[in-house]
Amino acid sequence: MEGSTIHFFNSLLREDEDLTWEGLKEALLERYGGHGERDVYEQLTELKQDGTVDEYITKFEYLVAQIPKLPEKQFRGYF
Repeated sequence: MEGSTIHFFNSLLREDEDLTWEGLKEALLERYGGHGERDVYEQLTELKQDGTVDEYITKFEYLVAQIPKLPEKQFRGYF
């Protein structure tokens, strides 16, 4: 690590010397974003078809692929 990333990591260790992997993962996702599951669910809820059907399906499948074990009923509901 280098630059601002190492400073961020060191500050996490100063705050919590017993930092766990889960704690680090949560802090990284909070700081740097990414596609946390909450964000994906929100994106699925807000997804609208504004182009072709194929484009919608591509966007939908991209989002669904980020959610492990999405029940079939919920999958259809989002679609």
